[in-house]
Amino acid sequence: MGVKPGYRGDIDGLRAVAVLAVLFFHAGLSFPGGFIGVDVFFVISGYLITRLIVNELDRGSFTFANFWTRRLRRIWPAASVMTICTLAAGALLLDPSGFHQLATDAIAQTAMVANVQFMRGADYFGVAAELRALLHTWSLAVEEQFYLFHPFAVVLIWRWKRQALLPVFIVAGLLSFILSVGALDRYPSATFYMLPTRAWELLMGAALAVWPTRVGLKPASRTLLGLAGLAMVGVPMFVYDRATPFPGLAALPPCLGTALLILIGTDGTTRISRALAWEPMRRIGLISYSLYLVHWPILALMRSLTAPDEPTLVWRVAALPASFLLAYLSYRFVEQRFRHAKRPARVGRVVLGSAAIAAFTIFVSVLIRQSDGWKGRFDESLLAHIDPEPVAKRWQVLETDADDIDALTKPIGMEPSDDGPPSFVLWGDSHGMAISRVLHEQAEAAGLSGIARLRSATTPVPGLWSESGGKDTPNANKRVLDWILENDVAGVILCARWTVEIDGRPTGPHDKRQQTLVRPVGTESATPESAASAMTEHLGRLIETLESNGVAVWVLLEVPRQKNTPQQRAIVAHLTRRDLPTAGVTIEQHREHVANANTAVLAAITERTRVIDLSVPFFRGSASTIADEHAASYYSDDDHVNSIGARALLAAEFESMMREIAGLSRREDPAPP
Repeated sequence: MGVKPGYRGDIDGLRAVAVLAVLFFHAGLSFPGGFIGVDVFFVISGYLITRLIVNELDRGSFTFANFWTRRLRRIWPAASVMTICTLAAGALLLDPSGFHQLATDAIAQTAMVANVQFMRGADYFGVAAELRALLHTWSLAVEEQFYLFHPFAVVLIWRWKRQALLPVFIVAGLLSFILSVGALDRYPSATFYMLPTRAWELLMGAALAVWPTRVGLKPASRTLLGLAGLAMVGVPMFVYDRATPFPGLAALPPCLGTALLILIGTDGTTRISRALAWEPMRRIGLISYSLYLVHWPILALMRSLTAPDEPTLVWRVAALPASFLLAYLSYRFVEQRFRHAKRPARVGRVVLGSAAIAAFTIFVSVLIRQSDGWKGRFDESLLAHIDPEPVAKRWQVLETDADDIDALTKPIGMEPSDDGPPSFVLWGDSHGMAISRVLHEQAEAAGLSGIARLRSATTPVPGLWSESGGKDTPNANKRVLDWILENDVAGVILCARWTVEIDGRPTGPHDKRQQTLVRPVGTESATPESAASAMTEHLGRLIETLESNGVAVWVLLEVPRQKNTPQQRAIVAHLTRRDLPTAGVTIEQHREHVANANTAVLAAITERTRVIDLSVPFFRGSASTIADEHAASYYSDDDHVNSIGARALLAAEFESMMREIAGLSRREDPAPP
C-alpha cells in the first residue's frame, strides 16, 4: 500500500496554477472563477498528507507527535507572522470598527476556527467580506481541522485492515459530496466554509495517495487524461463567477481535474507533467503558501482605503509584485527557517513555541477589542467624524414571501390605533432605512402612524426584481401594493438608491453590475439601458395606480454620493496630520452621477407626483457639505446619510411632508403642492 516517496515538481507547478488563479481573481485582473484554486489546494493537501502518513506507517516510523510537529512547523510560523503583521498594518490603516473586527478575526484564525467565524457573517463573494483582511484564512482552518481528525482515521483503518483505506476514503468522500450538494441551496454559507461539506475534496486527494502505485496506462492515455484534467481545472477559472452556486456540483470538475493531473504524474512523466514542473512554475509553487497568505491582506487593506470603489488598475497591478516580494521573504526567512532548520526543535519546544505565539496574538487581539479598536489613536474631532450613528436597521424587514402584511412591514411613527389604518407607507431600500429614524421622529411630532417596508438592495417597485433583492421581491411588493389599495392610506413615500438599480454597482474585484440592475419579472438578465426602460415603465405604472386610487405619492431622489467614506477621511487626516475636509463632491459631479437614474425616474412621474430632491440641501455652494461645524459626519458611508445629516439638512423637508400627509384625505383628489 505504500506510495513511493519523492519530490513531485509537477505538483508544485499545480500549486502555482492554483495560487495564480486565486491571486488574479482577488485582484480583479482575470479569472472570474479563480476561486477554484482553493479547491485545487484541498485535493493536493489531501494527497500529500495521506501519502506522508501511509509511507511512514509502511516503514513503521509514524507517530502523531511527529506528524503534528511537522504540521505546526509548516503552517504556524508563516500564518502567525502574517496575522501579526496584518494587525500592525490595521493599526495604521483601519478605523476603530474595522480594527475591532480585524482583532476578532485574528482570534478566530489563531484558534483555527476562522471558517466558523466567517460562516457566521461573511459572504465570501460579498462587498463587506472584501475588506476583512483575514478572510482567506478560512481555508487554513478547514485544513487544520482536517489534520486533527484525518491521522487518527488513517491509523485506525490501517491497523484494522489497510486495504480498506481506499474504499473508506471513497465512501466518506461521497457522503461529504452528497451533503455539499444537498445543503448548498439551504445553507450556502455553511456549505462553503465548513469541513463536513469540504472534506470530500481533501478525501479525493487521500484516495489518490492509496491508489495502486502503477496506474497501468500507456503514455498516450496519460496524456489524454492530463488534457482532460487541465480542461476541468482551467475552464471553470474562466466560466465560473461569483454567481455560480459553489461548492456543490460546481466544485467537482476542478477537483477531478486536479486528481487526474496528480494521477498522470504518479507513473512516469508526460509532457503535461513536465510543463507543470517548468522551473518558473515550480518556484512559484514553492512559495505558493506564503503567496496565498500575504496577497489577500494587501488587497483587503488597500480596498479599505478606497471602498466602496475598487482600487485603480494601477494599484491592483502593483499589489502583484508586492505580494511576490513579501511571499519570497516569508518563504525564505520564515517557512524555510522553521521547516528545514539544521537542528530541528524537539516536539515540546515546537508546541510551546507555537502556543506562545498563539497566546501573544490572542492577547494583543483581546487588547484591541477591549479598547474598541484602539480609539485612542484618534483625537476627538476624528472620532466625531467616524460615524456615531450607522444606518438604522430598526425598520428593516428581510421577509419577502409572506401574505401577512405584518410580516412584511414594521410600524413607524406613532403607535397604530384601532381608529383606522396608518396614514403613510415608507417604501424603499437602505436609503429609506438611512432616513427612517428622522422620518419616524417627524411622524411622531405630527401625530401620524405609518408602516415601513424597507429592505436593503431591494427595489420598491412592483413587477421588478434584481439579483441583490432576490426573486421573491415581486411577491412582497405586490402584497404591499394590494394592502395600500385596500386601506385608507393617505400617502406613499418611495425612497431608493435609483442609481444602482438603473446604472448598476460595479464594486469589488469583479464587476457585479448585474446584481443590482432591475429587470421585469421573468427576465434573467439586464443592461443599464433595459433597467432604465423597465424602471420608467413599472414605476410609472405604480404611481398611476396609486394616484388613481387617491393616494399621494412622494418620490425621493438621492443624496449626493461622496468619493470616500467618513472612516477613510479620518484615516487620511490621521496619517497626513491634515484637517478633515468639509466639502464633498461638486454639484456637477453629483448631476453626472445621477443623470441616467433621474431621467428614468422623472419620466415615470405625473403632474400630481411630489418629487423631493434630497441632494439640494447638501449644496450650499458648488460643493456638497459632508460634516457639521463640530466635524461630525453627515454620512454613514459614501452614499447613506446618517441621522445627524438627516436631522440637520432634511428634517424641514420631512416635517413639511408629514404636515401635508396629515391634511390629506382619501376622499380628496391629491393635488401637487
